[in-house]
Amino acid sequence: MCQSINAGGLGFRKIHEWNQAAMGKYIWAIAQKHDSLWLKWINSVYLKEHEWWSYKAPPQSSWYWRRLVNLKDHFRDIAGHQNCTQQQNYQVKTGYSFLCPDQDKVQWSQQVWGRLNTPKHSFILWLAIQGRLRTKDTLRRMGMNIDEHCEFCSTQNESADHLFFQCRLSAACLQGIKQWLSWKVSADTLSTLTRWIGRSKISKFRKNLLAAALACLVYTLWKNRNLSVWEKKKPNAEKMIIGMRSEVLQRVAAVWPKTVTVEDANWFHGL
Repeated sequence: MCQSINAGGLGFRKIHEWNQAAMGKYIWAIAQKHDSLWLKWINSVYLKEHEWWSYKAPPQSSWYWRRLVNLKDHFRDIAGHQNCTQQQNYQVKTGYSFLCPDQDKVQWSQQVWGRLNTPKHSFILWLAIQGRLRTKDTLRRMGMNIDEHCEFCSTQNESADHLFFQCRLSAACLQGIKQWLSWKVSADTLSTLTRWIGRSKISKFRKNLLAAALACLVYTLWKNRNLSVWEKKKPNAEKMIIGMRSEVLQRVAAVWPKTVTVEDANWFHGL
């Protein structure tokens, strides 16, 4: 959750590290010898002409000063001495990137958090693509004694791979969405579908619309799966496809981008 969106997270800040990054302002103020009354007091009481980046706090110094010096050493160790001595203008964001470097980027982030996606659809797709939805096989591994059969087909055990899109009902819904959008692709898993959208040579608007349709499909399948579990409502593929088409069209029309080519606009209005 605390990784950046490009790295597959939600972009939340780690409070402890953010507080340390904010404290980094004092560390760089001392390193750059800013003109302030506090810094003059620090120099006269603690530093006394010592080199700051190699300075060690004496045991009898105050608690806050020892913590600041330890944090200085931490910055030096992770950022490198050369980076610390050459960094002229410190920003809290820069300090946070030292403390919490980004992980490798994922290929699906732009599709999961697409501009045309409905937010709740994006969130369920984000969970699904990482295998974090509580499907029945996951619940069984957690120790719950439940029937593992798929709520849609009742012929195989429910898992994320089966639900998206090995089950005959979810496969039929995916095929219906492909036909509606003239989406000629053989991919039939979340990872391959999102990869295809990201690498395709189509316009940004069409990429975003395909991503919105995929997110809506995953959300609708998960919602109907839960309705089947809790309310014993058996879904119908044709009705689901009609509902998804309407929902995607309404969403895109509501958040229509400012720059859409005439060709893409005509394509959309013909859907």
